Amino acid sequence: MSNIKLFESKKIRSIWNEKENKWYFSVQDVVEALTDSSDVKQYLKKMLSRDELLKRNWGTICTLVTISLQMCHLYHSQMSRSYHSQMCH
Repeated sequence: MSNIKLFESKKIRSIWNEKENKWYFSVQDVVEALTDSSDVKQYLKKMLSRDELLKRNWGTICTLVTISLQMCHLYHSQMSRSYHSQMCH
């Protein structure tokens, strides 16, 4: 089940994982909403280059998930799960 969440009127793509009983959120959407960056990919690239620990653990923190867009396109996006249950409500 895919879903769109709003954070200060900005869209955050999300997906519910039935097996894990957890929400996953688009990392790019969250970074864009929090930073107002015009180039989210470059922002993330610079952030990872400045933080070696984050870079080493990025694959653990952010999972590549297939989500659908506009009900007809599938693509892969880096997603991170919700770590606080209150975020899901």
